[in-house]
Amino acid sequence: NIGADLASIHNINENSFIRRLAVSNGVVNGLYIGGTMSGKGNAFGWVDGSVWDYDNFYPGFPRDGFGECIAMDTSTHTGQWMNIDCTENLPVACVRKRE
Repeated sequence: NIGADLASIHNINENSFIRRLAVSNGVVNGLYIGGTMSGKGNAFGWVDGSVWDYDNFYPGFPRDGFGECIAMDTSTHTGQWMNIDCTENLPVACVRKRE
């Protein structure tokens, strides 16, 4: 409704920025970012169509059968990611282009 996409993350600085912004707004138990396997075969991609050129998965992730969406763990300073079921109730990180 506000013309935004789920956030794609392309480097460690963007990852850190989103994590810090989330924590400063009280989001300390994780949030969805814009990565998904849906429609991507066996690989992850960004819902905004941008190139998958960075990831920050926990060791051992992504895991088969854990879900097609990606969440960032905001409880640690590293902001590592895991794949989870898309029905989990979490806040989302969105990005909107300047007008």
